Amino acid sequence: MSLHGCRLLITGGPTRAYLDAVRYITNESSGRLGARLAGLAVERGAEVHYVRGCGSALPVAAPGGGVAPAGTPSAGRLAVTEIETVDDLLALVEREIGQDRYDAMIHSMAVLDFTPAETRPGKVASRSGDWLVRLVPTPKVIERVRALDPDIFLVGFKLEVGLDDAGLASAARAAAERSGADLIVANALESVRSGEHRAVLVGAGGAPVEAAAGKEDIARRVLDRVEQALARRRA
Repeated sequence: MSLHGCRLLITGGPTRAYLDAVRYITNESSGRLGARLAGLAVERGAEVHYVRGCGSALPVAAPGGGVAPAGTPSAGRLAVTEIETVDDLLALVEREIGQDRYDAMIHSMAVLDFTPAETRPGKVASRSGDWLVRLVPTPKVIERVRALDPDIFLVGFKLEVGLDDAGLASAARAAAERSGADLIVANALESVRSGEHRAVLVGAGGAPVEAAAGKEDIARRVLDRVEQALARRRA
């Protein structure tokens, strides 16, 4: 299968929100799955803009279709942008999405659901006593995408805790309905931490549920779905 001539925006890794000048909250994400999605998409011929959270994994697939030495970022058909906060991500999405700029967006980034209500200036002294932090909800970035580009093929990811495959499929369907995504990949934190990394892929409109295990298998199956959808559109 091939993604030649296709333009993909792929996100991966964590986001962070600052409490003061040196301290921040974040979420658990290595970015390895997002990096593999980007690298494999480049191997299949796509032009990829990969947006990664600070310090997360980089793609290592060579643009000619082979695999570059470990730790070597791709070049040529791959552009990489590093962001920190949810506001950074939202600004990038609003700048990049639209005007048929991308054929698909694969949004695997772990986006904070809450951010501190205020960021204190400077560094709060460690002897200043209790520090109560109020968290407020962040914008749902994936729910902005469909309004920016109604035709983009949109893939979202959903992380849950303590759910079996049936529970993950139900959560994925709900997420697809809220966001307008064409495909949702739902996984449970326990399997990610264990290294098994089981996931279920759920398409829009009651499409069959597909199971995957391991980052390589998940990345391959997601890109297979993207390729199939984009090929139908070009036919």
